[in-house]
Amino acid sequence: MRWAIAGLTAIGLVQPALAADYGVLRGSNAWTDSPTPVSDWSGFYVGGHVGYSSARGDFGTTGSSIIADILRVTLLEEEHNVSQWVSPNGHGNAVPVGAFVGYNWQFEDTVFGIDATYSHLSAMIGGTDSLARNVTTSDTRNYDVFVSSTMGAKLTDILSIRARGGATFGTFMPYGTLGVAVGRAQVIRQASVTTIEYVLGVPQAPISESRDESKKGAWAYGLSAGLGFDWEIVPRMFLRGEYEYVGFAAIGDIKMSVHTARGGLGVRF
Repeated sequence: MRWAIAGLTAIGLVQPALAADYGVLRGSNAWTDSPTPVSDWSGFYVGGHVGYSSARGDFGTTGSSIIADILRVTLLEEEHNVSQWVSPNGHGNAVPVGAFVGYNWQFEDTVFGIDATYSHLSAMIGGTDSLARNVTTSDTRNYDVFVSSTMGAKLTDILSIRARGGATFGTFMPYGTLGVAVGRAQVIRQASVTTIEYVLGVPQAPISESRDESKKGAWAYGLSAGLGFDWEIVPRMFLRGEYEYVGFAAIGDIKMSVHTARGGLGVRF
């Protein structure tokens, strides 16, 4: 009996020592593991950004009203729709610089907010289209008709107001945005028509007419959508990377769209 008691006592003394030396014998304690720190993104924030924009203009039949006015009350327009012959398109690039401001609401690891982003840029969008045809009208007159249309737009300012939703992963927060946008641009339209009539097969002197229109400070309205992330580099300071697409409704007949990639630096309050 004395030997049995001594053996049990020895086992009782050795077991804690082994457990102290070999953690695997103790097992893991999930309740004492340190959780991944989660940033508090709630509240106001403000920052600045710089990026790269690719703008495209779909001018459609923008010059059609000018051409139709030049050829008003003529069989050329009535029978051959000359004003619809040309449809210029164009694109341009720019480096936008601007600022953003917003407010976040955080629910555990989910973040919702509203964000306003302004960019100043100088995106020149221009395009030219021309066409020449030989046509005969119902009064048996034969013409060579040359039509040209040149359109241009300079996009200078974009403001987008967006709803934002994201999820936190420690100090990293990816998000998506959806909202409305307003842009300011200068629009230029120019069109010309040249006709050469053939009389008994002999070309006559050409008749040409051209007109141009310019509109400064034109406003365009559209929708905005984007994806991005905020990354907290030090408490209450974060880096931002973002892609945004803005599609504008037509200014007259001109439709513009802008793709922008930008990076920024922000501060939370």
